[in-house]
Amino acid sequence: MKKLMLLLASLLLTVVTVSAKNQVEKIEVSGLPEKAQQYINEHFADLAVKKILCETDERGVKEYKVYFKNKLFVDFDMVGAWSEINATKIKKSIVITDKMMPAKVRAALNTDFINKPIVKVENDGFEYEFEFADKTEAEINSLGMVTDSDSKK
Repeated sequence: MKKLMLLLASLLLTVVTVSAKNQVEKIEVSGLPEKAQQYINEHFADLAVKKILCETDERGVKEYKVYFKNKLFVDFDMVGAWSEINATKIKKSIVITDKMMPAKVRAALNTDFINKPIVKVENDGFEYEFEFADKTEAEINSLGMVTDSDSKK
């Protein structure tokens, strides 16, 4: 009987742990951090938002994923800084403006990847990872140095 109770307790603990992992909820634009709302208004004002998901992990850290009706999506961290812009499902380049990233990163793109349409960019605050329409990739740090590139190999 003790073994059965121990097994049931272990099973219950496993179920509670698994269910407490990540919570995902649908929110409105007004539920985004202010910085994310401003970013959307500044760079994607002409696109209609389809849905916004807020994922909270077991530590309480929130991440936001904004899906637009044209299949573009943008990820934001809990303070509203963007971490990914993804247009791979729409087969269209993303228009990256100088305001979207440091000028040194933009200068490296204009120098080394001038006619390569960008379909995806990820940003961790220091390194920018780009995927281009021709399926090649490049990494540029915030100082504007190309640290990795398919086209340079």
